[in-house]
Amino acid sequence: MDLLIRAVQNRRVKVDDSDIGKLRNTIESVPAANQTITIHLEHRPGNPARDVTLHLRWKTISIMPPTNKSKKYAPVSFTAILVTEADPPTGEEPLEWLLLTTLSIETFQQAAQCVLWYRFRWLIERYHVVVRRIGACLDSFQRKEGLRVKTPKTVAYLAGKTQKGQ
Repeated sequence: MDLLIRAVQNRRVKVDDSDIGKLRNTIESVPAANQTITIHLEHRPGNPARDVTLHLRWKTISIMPPTNKSKKYAPVSFTAILVTEADPPTGEEPLEWLLLTTLSIETFQQAAQCVLWYRFRWLIERYHVVVRRIGACLDSFQRKEGLRVKTPKTVAYLAGKTQKGQ
């Protein structure tokens, strides 16, 4: 199983056999690729939908364990991908993602594929919200009616009622 996550903390990292530094400084020191990728960002509350042109830079790094746990845990290898917006609209906060993946990234196309996958996180999060709502409605329905729902058709029926607000 591979991971593709967004980094929040500026962790201690080591690149090859070099000194230990910080994640953000390390990835920012890598030159951006000569190519760009343009993606469409869906509307979010407070932000209109728009097309975004992105610069990518990537580097294989090892995230070091916390200093007080360095004897217990080993460094973990990732490829860091820094995604930055080329020309944000006036007044807009430029898009910037610092992604970490266990996938091997050697080419621009591989890094761009990770960006495309990561872009779907909003859709996945919305999917999970709907699944939780259906589960809550199903649980409530079963308690109210004293029934056990066993068939996918029943779940689909309840999902339709949930979506329509019935």
